[in-house]
Amino acid sequence: MKYFNRYKYFSVVALLFLSVTACDDFLEEDNLSSLTDKNAFTGPEAFDQLVAASYNALRDVTRIYVLDGIGTDLYTRGGIIAGQDELNDYVNLTPSNGTVADYWNRYYHLIKATNTAITRADEIPDIDAADKSRGLAEMLVLRAYAYFNLVQQFGGVPLVLNEIRSAVTDFSRSDEAAVYTQIINDLEAAVNDLPTNASQQGRITKGAAQHLLAKVYLARGYQSFGSANDFTEAAQLAEAVIAGPYSLVSNYTDLVDVNNQPNAEEIFAVQYNGNVIESDGGNNRHQLLKFGYDVYPGMDRSNIYGRAGGGLTPTEYVFTLYDENDSRDDAIFLRVLFAVADKDGFNKGDTTIFFPKTVWTDAEKAAKPYVVFNPDEQFVPDGTSQQHFPLFFKFDDQAAPYGDNQGGRDAILFRLGETYLIAAEAYFKAGDAVKSAEMLTIIRQRAAKSGFENEFIVDPADVDIDFILDESARELIGESARWMDLKRTGKLEERLYLHNRHAQLNMAFDASIHLLRPIPQNEIDRSQRTLTQNTGY
Repeated sequence: MKYFNRYKYFSVVALLFLSVTACDDFLEEDNLSSLTDKNAFTGPEAFDQLVAASYNALRDVTRIYVLDGIGTDLYTRGGIIAGQDELNDYVNLTPSNGTVADYWNRYYHLIKATNTAITRADEIPDIDAADKSRGLAEMLVLRAYAYFNLVQQFGGVPLVLNEIRSAVTDFSRSDEAAVYTQIINDLEAAVNDLPTNASQQGRITKGAAQHLLAKVYLARGYQSFGSANDFTEAAQLAEAVIAGPYSLVSNYTDLVDVNNQPNAEEIFAVQYNGNVIESDGGNNRHQLLKFGYDVYPGMDRSNIYGRAGGGLTPTEYVFTLYDENDSRDDAIFLRVLFAVADKDGFNKGDTTIFFPKTVWTDAEKAAKPYVVFNPDEQFVPDGTSQQHFPLFFKFDDQAAPYGDNQGGRDAILFRLGETYLIAAEAYFKAGDAVKSAEMLTIIRQRAAKSGFENEFIVDPADVDIDFILDESARELIGESARWMDLKRTGKLEERLYLHNRHAQLNMAFDASIHLLRPIPQNEIDRSQRTLTQNTGY
C-alpha cells in the first residue's frame, strides 16, 4: 500500500477547510505526519525493518497445522466415528473452505513481505553491503519456504516475485515444474550468502537453506518432471548439514525438554519468549493433540496439561508405533494424569486418568478409583462424546495460560533429526539402502533406552518407504507436515484407509481430486477468473 498514514484523507479535508479561515503562516508549515513509500524508507534501518517484518509474517504460517496433518494416518478429526468432514474425510470439500483459504492467505502474506524487502533493497540508501547481501538471502529462503508449502498443497500457483504497488487482478497459475524451479533458484542463490553460525537458530543460516533445499529436491524427485539426480542432490545437501555445525541432542527426553531450548539440534526456529506483545502473539503448539480432560473427577481447566487446540486429533495408529524400549513414547505422551485440585473425592496429585500400554481386564479397571482407558478404547463412549488418548506433551508449556495460544516455546521448523530422515529417504530413492539404513540407525539408536541400542540397528534389507514413514512418524510427530509426506511418497490413500477410522467410515478419498486442495474461490473471483481451479472442485 502506498500510504501508511491512515489519517491522510482526513488531514487533507481538514487543510482544505482551514485554508479559508487560517493565517498564511499556518498553511506554510510542513505536514510531518504523512508518510509515503517515497519518504518512509530513507535509511539502512528501514531495510532491517522490512526483513524483520518478513520474519514476523512467518509467525502466522507456523501457527496453523490442519492442512499439514489432517486426513492422514496420524491425524484425524475429533469426536466419535460418525458424520462427515470436508478435510479429514474428503467429503464435499469446496473452494469456499475457510481453512484452505486461510492457508493460502497466510503464505501469500509471507511472500508479499519478502517481495517488499527484496524490491526495496536497491531503493534504500546506505545499506551496508554485507547486511544487504545477508538480508536478501534470508528473504529468498523465506519466500522459497512459502512457495514450497503452497506448491505441495495446491499444485501450480501464481509466481509473484516483486512487490506489487498497484491493483492487479489478472493473476495466473504457473505450472508445478516452474514453481519448483523458482524455489530451487531462490535457495541456490541464497545459500552462499548466509552465515554458518549454528547459534543463530532464530535467523536463516546456510544450514537452514541447505536443509530446505534438500527437502525440495527430495519432493521434486518424485514428480514427473523430476529425475533420479534430485534424490542424489537431496542426499548430498542433507549430508552437508549433518557434517556440522549442528549435532543431535544425546537423548530424546532432553531434546523436547522445555528448559533445553535452543539446543544444538535446532537449525531454524521461530523464537518466542512468552511475551505476546514482543512476539506478536505466542506459540500455540502446546495445544496440539489433547482431549477435554477437564470434565473428569479431580480435574479442572489447568495450564498443567494445557487445552486442546490446533484442530487435530491423533489416530489410534499413533500409539502402536513405539517399541517397548523406545524412549520417545514416554517423552512425547502422558499416560498418567493427576488431580489438579482437591475435588470430587480426589486429593491434588492423585491419579485420575490412566492409559495403560497393554489391555487391562474389566476387573482390574474396576478395582481402581480412577478412570482407565485401554489402548483399544480411544473411541469408547463415556458420556462426553469425545476421544480419549494419552496427552501429547512434546511441546509442554506450563507457563502458558490455560486456553490461550500465548506459549513461549520456540517453534522449531528445521532440526537435525529431520535432516537424517531426509537423507535416509533420499539415499533409499537413489538406490543406496545401506546408507539409508545407516541414517535411520543413528536416529533410532538415539531413541533407544539405555542398554537396548543394538535392538534399534536397521537392516538395509528392511528399508522401504513404509519403514521410513513409520520412523518419521515416531521422530517428528507434531512437527512435520504428514499430509505432504504421504502425498510425496504416493502413500496417502493407502495409509489413510489403513489407519484413519473417520475416513474409513466415508471412503470418499479420490486420488484424481484430493492430492491437491481447491484454489480458494475468493481468489478466483478477485482474479476475474484468470486463476483456474484444480480438477474436481
